[in-house]
Amino acid sequence: MRLLLPISLLFFLLVSNVTTAALAQDGSRGSNTGGKSSAITDRRETIKETIKTRREEVKARAEERRVELKTKLAEFKDKKKAEIAERIDKKLTSVNEKRTTQMSETITKMNEMVTKLETRIAAARTAGKDVTGAQTTLDTAKTAISTASSAVTAQAGKDYGTTVSSETTAKTELKTARDSLNTDLKATHSQLVAAKQALAKAISSVKSLGGDNKGE
Repeated sequence: MRLLLPISLLFFLLVSNVTTAALAQDGSRGSNTGGKSSAITDRRETIKETIKTRREEVKARAEERRVELKTKLAEFKDKKKAEIAERIDKKLTSVNEKRTTQMSETITKMNEMVTKLETRIAAARTAGKDVTGAQTTLDTAKTAISTASSAVTAQAGKDYGTTVSSETTAKTELKTARDSLNTDLKATHSQLVAAKQALAKAISSVKSLGGDNKGE
């Protein structure tokens, strides 16, 4: 049984390029660099610790469940089927961990961009410019990013293994678990895409304020 994850990363990567391009235009603002770096680091560590906690909880539950699974698999007459079932069970956990790690890294990058945009808006406000529109779009992006971050954290805490009721139902039960993982990853990814779209609008809005990009 092959594990398929029909999740398109094309749009994901395309929008990432927008953020990367905007980041490439920024330099470093001397007196504020330390404070900005500290805030970004703190935010990154908070996300990492939350994800780590969720995964430890999943690991504990999975270990208990796998004890029962092994007992069930030992009763299978078809030992090859038992091996495949156990391999798929582990694969589902691995896939979810890998995908949520990638998503959390994207969340971190988006938060870094938010910090830079906040600096641009503050500078424009000090210069006497009307930043109402830019601030509104950035606030919308921040809300979308927060929502996506919560979705990723929740996804990281899910366990898609199964204890398998019987040898005859094993294939169906494992397929159901796989389909559930795919569905949930798609839903979480859609939250991330929404956050990227909102951030792209914020970047465009802040750029319209003008100013010297070298100031960041």
